[in-house]
Amino acid sequence: MTTVTIIVFALMGVAIVLLGADCSRQRRRNGVLHEVIGDLRRQLDTLSYAAYPVAADGDAADDAAAADAGGDAADDAATDGADGDAATDEDAVLFAAIDRQIDEGQLFLDPNFGRDRICRLTGLSKERVGQLIKRYGGVGNLQVYVNRKRAAYAKGLMRSHVNYTMEAIAHECGIGNLSTFYRIFKQVFGVSPAEFRRSLADGDGGE
Repeated sequence: MTTVTIIVFALMGVAIVLLGADCSRQRRRNGVLHEVIGDLRRQLDTLSYAAYPVAADGDAADDAAAADAGGDAADDAATDGADGDAATDEDAVLFAAIDRQIDEGQLFLDPNFGRDRICRLTGLSKERVGQLIKRYGGVGNLQVYVNRKRAAYAKGLMRSHVNYTMEAIAHECGIGNLSTFYRIFKQVFGVSPAEFRRSLADGDGGE
């Protein structure tokens, strides 16, 4: 509290004591004293406002809080973004490991190979496996993903085993039905197995 404020309070105290000490004189001077007290109170309010600008400080505090909140939100967003990138990288690595295991073990040649087998191998849920295949396998579902591998394997067999029948190739690929084999092969490569074999015979390498 400043010296000026103390003096103001002291003057107010003196005025009030004088007001109570002499009732008769107070009545005569009532108007004057009330004016003095009113002036003192107004001065005190002015001094208090100048010393403690509550509204201004409150606004500044609010602005500071808002700035801090904005900074915190930006930091949180950056952290979430980093976490999201890390999760994406981990998913990509996980899918690559699963894909490599399927290729190296030629698991797709098993006619019964499917999501259940992958779940048992990896410990992942069916939903999780489906998400990984869809995001990183470049296809809409696991069956298409497996069929592509089977068709690619069939293509290699036709190059390396020119004497194999289509039934034998389909069987080797894990596809028990010849018509299904034809349909899958054409969906993947745009030509039928017979057309591809003819292209090999014509010497263009089947490309």
